[in-house]
Amino acid sequence: MRSPSGASAALLKAARHSTLTVLATVTLALEYEATCRLPEHGLAGGLNVNEVEVFIDAVLAMVEPVEIHFLCGRNYAIRPTNSCLKPPSTDGPRRS
Repeated sequence: MRSPSGASAALLKAARHSTLTVLATVTLALEYEATCRLPEHGLAGGLNVNEVEVFIDAVLAMVEPVEIHFLCGRNYAIRPTNSCLKPPSTDGPRRS
């Protein structure tokens, strides 16, 4: 949006030509949209508010949504030898 000759523009061109798949979570897409809507980005790219909206729609149309699944908790199989952390209980990990 800001520079048609920059690295981001090259990635978007590759995505438009299907030589690159853009992956994003919903959270990342919302953050990207909010950042693009900041006035300084539209001004830097020479775009008005409507053109910024068209740009955002075009970029997000190329995105393949992904879900991230976090594994929470400690990995009990790996125990550091010199750790200032309290060692896990001998009862094993708690399951919820």
